This record gives sequence, structure tokens and C-alpha cells, in this order.
Amino acid sequence: MKKNLVAIMAIGMLIFGLFGVAQAAPITFNDNFDTENSGVGILNYNKFQNWTVSDGTVDLIGNGYFEWFNKEHGLYVDMDGSTGNAGKISTNLTPGNYSLSYSLAGSQRTGSQNDSVIVSLGNTTLINHNMAYNEGFQTYTTTFLVDSETTLSFEGLGNDNMGLLLDNVVLSGTPTPVPAAVWLLGSGLAGLVALRRKKRDA
Repeated sequence: MKKNLVAIMAIGMLIFGLFGVAQAAPITFNDNFDTENSGVGILNYNKFQNWTVSDGTVDLIGNGYFEWFNKEHGLYVDMDGSTGNAGKISTNLTPGNYSLSYSLAGSQRTGSQNDSVIVSLGNTTLINHNMAYNEGFQTYTTTFLVDSETTLSFEGLGNDNMGLLLDNVVLSGTPTPVPAAVWLLGSGLAGLVALRRKKRDA
């Protein structure tokens, strides 16, 4: 009876450990912003599905609403909202190896200043983009390693309500195991080994 109980516990720990490793997947998404706000543009938007807005405001524009490109571009984000204070959008990341791509364009409004967007990992700047108002969408790609939970952010710089335009953010990653799950997996395996040794010695 005692041997059966030990076996059940060991197998349970092994299964739980494997499940914990499988659940260590990082955030992975393809965000073109077209489904935000039911597909309708809005100024000073802060209800993104994948992002949190802070340190200012951003606008959700396109699809005929403050349209700076043709409609094939759908919705996109003006990183300098309509409050005179450019904003930041952030998403949480778990440990893993990540690949990131995104598209940026100038404000497309004559008379606006050259604007910037800083792409950061926590408090560390990955890339600082500076673009003229008339530059079209360009796609950028980068890879990075996340050792511990942190945030990925795009931060607009400016105060004239005319910022760089962000679209088509694609983020994918390969997870690293959660330490607790690895410990459980090891404990389960150790339990099975001990059980086999007891049976062999009996």
C-alpha cells in the first residue's frame, strides 16, 4: 500500500512538472490594431487588447478616421495622442527568446516635427527611431533574450499631437522553463528512481 502511494505521488509530481514546463509559454501575438475599438478609430485610446497605455496618450486612427494613408492600412497607432503629451504602450513578457517585428511611419502631416519612438525592454532601450514626417511605413525586426519578467514598450516623444505611426507588431518567442516547474519535474523523476531501487533491492 505504501509503495503504491509513493508511486502515485511520484507520477503525479512528474505529470505536474511536465505540465508546468508546457505552461511557461511567453506572450505571442500578431497585432495590426484593426480589431481595436470594434474597428473604429478614436482619439486618446487606452483599451488595447495587448497593450497598456501610460506616460501620456496615443490615438487609434485609420479606416477613414484621421486617415493619413489609404484604407488598405486599416487602423494604426499615432504615438503622440491628442493631449500634447506623447504616450507609451507596453506589454508584459515572461522569460524566453523573442523575435519582434513592427512597422513605423512618419506622422504624414506637413509642418510636424521629426518625431521619435523608443523601443525598450524594461528600462533598457533597444532601438531609438527618428523619422521625418513624410517617411512611409518601414518594417523593423530585432531579437532579444528575456531573463526575467519585464515589459516591452513603444514610447512616443513629442508634444504637438502628431507622432510616428505604429502598425503590424508581431511578437513570438521560445519559452524558458519556469524554475518551480523544473524542480517539480526533477522531484518526480527522483521519486520514480527511488521506487525502482526499492523494488530491485526487495
